Amino acid sequence: MCIRDRSTWEGDENKYNFGFDRIFGPETRQVDVFNFAAKPLIDNVMQGYNGTIFAYGQTSCGKTFTMEGPNIHDSEYKGIIPRMMDRVFEVILNASENIEFTVRCLSLIHISEPTRLLSISYAVFCLKKK
Repeated sequence: MCIRDRSTWEGDENKYNFGFDRIFGPETRQVDVFNFAAKPLIDNVMQGYNGTIFAYGQTSCGKTFTMEGPNIHDSEYKGIIPRMMDRVFEVILNASENIEFTVRCLSLIHISEPTRLLSISYAVFCLKKK
């Protein structure tokens, strides 16, 4: 994730101010983005809260690289989504045997027009440790 380190942007006749919790430079590793932005969210989801990761930006700014990564089997370049799934199942494996989990995942990708969906994926897993 790479965000320019500017708190003010001037466009047209308006001046816009933005605030960021953190700015990740181009040298940032995938695991660092995950640990800051997604791991706390997953840990809260596993405690019963809802969570959403939303990637937004112009074409070719790195959304797919950040969210999916070029190779989910490469620990250095694995993106946020495969790391999130790893964390979910890590928490499940370490949970009490008396807890039953239902895992639901929704992935939505849309291109340009708000009504044109490129892909919708939905999966439900019901898990009970044995």
